Amino acid sequence: MRILLGILFAGLSSIATAQEKIPVPLRWAPHLLRMHPMLRHYLSSVVKGFEWYLTRGEPVPRNQWGAHAWFSTPQKTSGK
Repeated sequence: MRILLGILFAGLSSIATAQEKIPVPLRWAPHLLRMHPMLRHYLSSVVKGFEWYLTRGEPVPRNQWGAHAWFSTPQKTSGK
């Protein structure tokens, strides 16, 4: 067990060391280009959902403001 934990932690420390060699702007690029816009879309949909429920008093239809890759379930299509 001790050997397995040693191998696991050695692998994690080598990943951290490799990541530190990448310049900071390049480390932030995936967040700014992909993660931030997706989080903004998600939070906007959540706020719209609260507004929908408070004003209409009925549940929000699924994917009312578009599907989200992280949280929406894939829609089944007909086999035509």
